[in-house]
Amino acid sequence: MERKHFVRRLGICNDGVTLTIQPGTVIRGTNKSTLVIERGGKINAVGTADNPIVFTSNQGAGLRANSDWGGVVICGFAPNNLTGNEGIAEGGIESPYGGNDPEDNSGIYAMFVSNFRVTKLQPEKKLTG
Repeated sequence: MERKHFVRRLGICNDGVTLTIQPGTVIRGTNKSTLVIERGGKINAVGTADNPIVFTSNQGAGLRANSDWGGVVICGFAPNNLTGNEGIAEGGIESPYGGNDPEDNSGIYAMFVSNFRVTKLQPEKKLTG
């Protein structure tokens, strides 16, 4: 049985919370929506070859296009290539990410399909990831 869920604006998984998404689930993002896993939050989204998790646009077939929604943004404490290892997520999300913990674990994100993402959440701020 396919499970469908909608992200209508910023969906936030806060510090100390684990978001679990079952195999075969379809997550549909609407315009100006993004699923954000904050520092200290975790995502457990493990699909299978036969039942991948699908993150996609809420637009109808034939109407879907890149930039329909912001996709999934995972903000953790792991080092990155920024000076000081910390940054602020783009696109109006304004969540901090990065740090100095190479053992940081923001969860498991595997066997999924993600399409029609990257959107302008605020004028002049584009989420690209």
